Amino acid sequence: MSVFLAATLTSFAIYCLIAFSYPSWVEGSPAPGRIGWGLPHWLVNTFLVVICVVSSLALIFATFRGLHPGYSPVFDAFDAFTGRRAPSLLLGGITGGLLGAFVSRVLLLAPGSTIEARDKITVALLVVFFVLGIGGEEAIRSLAQRISKVSALGTEIEFADASKSASRANSRGSASTAAVGIAKGDAAVGRKTLGVPGSSYGLAFLSNLGAMIERDRAYSIISVMIKHGDAQVAVGSTKTIEQTLNQPMEFARVLIEPFAECLQTLQAQTGDVDFVNDRLLGLVGELRVLISSNPPDGKMAIRLTDSYFREADILGRFIMRTTLGSRIGRPPEERSDRAKAIGKSCNRFYFLLFEDACWHGSGAPDEKACWQAKKETLRKLEVPDDWIWQQSGIRDFYTNSDDPTSGNVGALDVLPKPLGTSAVNYMRDMISEFANKGSYSARPYSSIIYASIMAQVGRYEAALVELDRWLQLADSKTRNGWYAVRARNTLSILTEEWLRRPSTSVPTVLRQYHINNNEEVASLIRKLLHMEAFRSKHAILPEPLEKSGFSSRPQEHQPCQRSIGEPWDDLSFEQMQRAFATYVTAQLIVAQHALLHPGYPSLYSREVASALKEILGTDLSCAAISNGIDGIDHWRAESLRLYALMKLRDASVIAETKGKDSAASELQLGLDAATLGLEIIYPSAHRDQASIDTVDSSARDEPIFARILPTKAIETLEETNQVRAQLIDARRDLATSD
Repeated sequence: MSVFLAATLTSFAIYCLIAFSYPSWVEGSPAPGRIGWGLPHWLVNTFLVVICVVSSLALIFATFRGLHPGYSPVFDAFDAFTGRRAPSLLLGGITGGLLGAFVSRVLLLAPGSTIEARDKITVALLVVFFVLGIGGEEAIRSLAQRISKVSALGTEIEFADASKSASRANSRGSASTAAVGIAKGDAAVGRKTLGVPGSSYGLAFLSNLGAMIERDRAYSIISVMIKHGDAQVAVGSTKTIEQTLNQPMEFARVLIEPFAECLQTLQAQTGDVDFVNDRLLGLVGELRVLISSNPPDGKMAIRLTDSYFREADILGRFIMRTTLGSRIGRPPEERSDRAKAIGKSCNRFYFLLFEDACWHGSGAPDEKACWQAKKETLRKLEVPDDWIWQQSGIRDFYTNSDDPTSGNVGALDVLPKPLGTSAVNYMRDMISEFANKGSYSARPYSSIIYASIMAQVGRYEAALVELDRWLQLADSKTRNGWYAVRARNTLSILTEEWLRRPSTSVPTVLRQYHINNNEEVASLIRKLLHMEAFRSKHAILPEPLEKSGFSSRPQEHQPCQRSIGEPWDDLSFEQMQRAFATYVTAQLIVAQHALLHPGYPSLYSREVASALKEILGTDLSCAAISNGIDGIDHWRAESLRLYALMKLRDASVIAETKGKDSAASELQLGLDAATLGLEIIYPSAHRDQASIDTVDSSARDEPIFARILPTKAIETLEETNQVRAQLIDARRDLATSD
């Protein structure tokens, strides 16, 4: 509204200045109303023109500066008229001009003159434009987001699905929340949906990057064994895979995970998304070199290491001063839950910077041996849980040392002494080895690191572009191997997250790209891991739910066990269960977004029916779903809700082609499925809602969003109720239609 008022006052002042300088502009005004400038005519004209131009440019400049920093004069001017505040600028300019015209006529007309019809029209327009400027902009924007197509001269341009169900795709609790982070260990997101507004799963990817690479190594080996049919034949390929991924795994565990895990918990506990994003953006400049197809220069590792320690020092200093510092050395019972959570997550981060065990002995330490020991501890995740609480030196260092953010000292000048310059050199070598050992297109981890940061800072376009670019540049063998599954799965989760942002108006082409990508994920897993054979052995219900008429819930809470004679050990079998969960997840995402696609009846109806038929006949006990039994119930309820939504969308077409009786039968099937889904999800949702309504003393130290946000079970219950209500309305409308 401030932009609207500024534009109104500016245009009003300009109009009045000109009108009172040249009263002849106002019809019927007497000459004595003129301002006597006492200057030459040409100088007055020049002065008025300069005032008009400068005022207009100043208003445009101020409006643009409210959006983001400038890039160039041409870009600034163009963006001012096309940015999100352009409507306020335009409406304000028109309103000020109308107000000036009305006021000048009233003041300059001769005494006894009457108000004419055009003056009344001007007043009416003033009221309309003022209302639009104050509160109508949001209404116009909301209406524009609902427009799904424009037709002209026989040409139709389609933007997005504007149906009632389309808006649900962008809600925090859309059906696809079942598909994000549901496989155990893929993204540690917990039982609630994403907690802090503005945060991203990208930070969770960085926090679990080492575990992700370790799983990729296991899946690559499993796929090779399946391909050759004999573990002995695949020995050579297995060794190559291990040698290729050992170094990236070490790089992730030693450098990426400690830093990202500390940031993730700080964000969850404080909600300070901007501080977290600033630390990550400090690394982006050099990370762009890692995603270049050209070999990095020799100084890249030096610059990236310096950037890393600069941001690490700011992070360590902030946490020590705000959360941990006063509690270091205290007994456990005197530490707050917030300090405990941040201390646990930042344990490895501080260990990397401060562990000084090698310097306790006499004589000069072997810095290389010290660094190798520290690196091994980080790589194996063996840092003692209580290590950080025993290090008073950390508190003293961050209390007494200079602040690097002042610009008076460099990042390496304030490094903890135990780290040592030699250790810094070893870390530079590790970065160089990660960048140079294997080309950019050979493995996706540089792209995943960059895309995860871009998603966290809200630049989803850059994240998607980078992951898609990697898939395009990879050779044919890589695009059809497990690395492609990892890249596409990351792409899927970040796209899903972007589509569910409340402010995102979903273009149909992006939804279609998302569908195609998840189809490719399912296809690759099916081919590489022979997933259909795994499902037929371990995950077939005795009777599909559709065939049973949704009369009762399936018995799928029993433990899943591998069959005798299968070529898996226990660890490999667990990996297969996790892959099976990802496979079913991809099918759920395809069904969800195909049902929201405006071309669903002609493009996706058969595909969705086939996918949901398979899922409703699948025993989910063998899918490694997070949260155990509750996770299985949530997944099952989601699949039933999607089935009910499918029947709702199919009913109108079936009524036209097969008649009202067939459509009524389809609606009844959907209603039965929704009812069973509600029966399955209600216990979990009721328990979660009770925990939100009744916050006991043990939960008071939890972050506010962890206490008040609804869980996925609650959201699924609400959405299934909505679909059920729509089915009841559709059945009633069908019965009363001609």
